[in-house]
Amino acid sequence: MTTADWFCEPVQLLKALTHRTIEARGDVVTSPLNPDQNRRLCRRRLLKEELAVVRSWMLWLYACLDGDLCIISLLDEECLRPGDANDLTFLSKMDSHLSKHDHYFSYETAKNNKVKKTINKDEFRLRHYAGEVAYRVQGFLDKNNDLLFRDLKDTMSKASNIIAKSVFPREELLNKKRPETAATQFKQSLANLMEILMIKEPSYIRCIKPNDEKRSCNFNIERVSHQVKYLGLMENLRVRRAGFAYRRLYEIFLARYKSLCPATWPKYPGPAKDGVKAIVDHLGYHPEDYRMGETKLFIRLPKTLFFTEDRFQIRKAELATMIQAKWKAFMYQRRYQKMRDAVTRIAKHWRRIRAQRQLARRKWAVGVVRAFIKGFITRNEPVNPINERFQQLVKCEFLLRLSKNLPSNLLDTKWPPAPAPCSEASNILHGMHRTYMARRYVKALTPEKRSMFEEKVLAEQLFKGKSTCDWVLM
Repeated sequence: MTTADWFCEPVQLLKALTHRTIEARGDVVTSPLNPDQNRRLCRRRLLKEELAVVRSWMLWLYACLDGDLCIISLLDEECLRPGDANDLTFLSKMDSHLSKHDHYFSYETAKNNKVKKTINKDEFRLRHYAGEVAYRVQGFLDKNNDLLFRDLKDTMSKASNIIAKSVFPREELLNKKRPETAATQFKQSLANLMEILMIKEPSYIRCIKPNDEKRSCNFNIERVSHQVKYLGLMENLRVRRAGFAYRRLYEIFLARYKSLCPATWPKYPGPAKDGVKAIVDHLGYHPEDYRMGETKLFIRLPKTLFFTEDRFQIRKAELATMIQAKWKAFMYQRRYQKMRDAVTRIAKHWRRIRAQRQLARRKWAVGVVRAFIKGFITRNEPVNPINERFQQLVKCEFLLRLSKNLPSNLLDTKWPPAPAPCSEASNILHGMHRTYMARRYVKALTPEKRSMFEEKVLAEQLFKGKSTCDWVLM
């Protein structure tokens, strides 16, 4: 079976997908399907054909790699063969055993001279469903015989490193069989993959190579078009566009677009299907533009999805602004709270310091008052540490009072009374003041009054101690 057997022309494929063929009494009748039947039939046929193609090609690949005359068997046989075995002898053996295979050809087995000119003498090609793939046999035998000798395994299993010991367990040394080649290990992995593929329902991820040189920013249109054609992407796209182009699980749709409806934002408590229905009704979908399935929402037109996505982008900007406003409010509130706490802390410490100062002043005042009272009680006693300060205050107070109440002339004999500690000092000051006033009075006399006073003083000295009779007798 060749690659062309698996694919047909687009016109034939379109006719097979959009028409129903009935054979009755030897006649073949072809009638077009209605849109609903067309969509259902297209989906079933495409899924069946894709699954059949992939499984058939996997079976073909497994058949090429398994059996007595497969590539891996020939490679292992050439590796074990005694004599001068090399890569070219391996290629010659494949040419002799696989020359009639539809998907294998090399320089020696190519029937077309144009094809032979494009093939090197040391390579062979396999026809895959996506195109031809060339393989060079250089290094096949060396890579297939890349074995680790037993003495090296024994050395690594005795290593002190835990990881090295787990990679090279001692149990492998007990097996005396020849280690499997790299190709045999690959064949076993492929067999396990085939077992899994046969019991599972595959999901397809189609990978497209932009170029064969593995270079970035290099887009080969012919290469990509060839892959798109043989992968059946255009037919699948036409079927998708004929039905509902967009389909999503209710949970995924609700998780993405729940912010568009007030009833589902921020969290919808009910089933996801009811939440999606609320979103669709809120956005105003036309009844013909969507369908509600058992687990998925189906949207027919891309413009409906684009409208929903545009609303979602606008809503995201609104939510971002709302989050930004809430965040700014939170930051400013926290900043204000920090400032308020700082002011409260400063005020608390200042009140504490002021209270401490006031307490210290009150204690000092109490001490001063107590010392004053004790000094007042012992004011008449000799000077001691208890009444010393009080007596100093009394003396200062007496001197201040005396300075304000001194006699203004010599004839004024009044003198402020002095406390007991100041009596001696008061007498001395009184005499000094009288002397000062007398000298001041004398200096203020005129010469006439001075001579008159001198005569009076002389007369007083002459008649001092004598009676009047004595004065007459004189």
